[in-house]
Amino acid sequence: MPFARSLPRSCRTVGELARVTLARNYATIAKRVGGSSPADVLLSLRYLIAAEIGKDVKWVKPETPFPEGLNIY
Repeated sequence: MPFARSLPRSCRTVGELARVTLARNYATIAKRVGGSSPADVLLSLRYLIAAEIGKDVKWVKPETPFPEGLNIY
């Protein structure tokens, strides 16, 4: 499965990234785990980002600007 090399310019926050991820990948997610809600995808994405940047998941909020608010470039 190919990985994205850049993020859509429309994703300005973590929450927007979660919505785009779910919208573009719902069929794959549903096939693998039997469906998923936007809240589930957002929480999973927050945990992945937090682990990657070495922060507590509480620090990564849906309204956090992405990638600037996380210092990810």
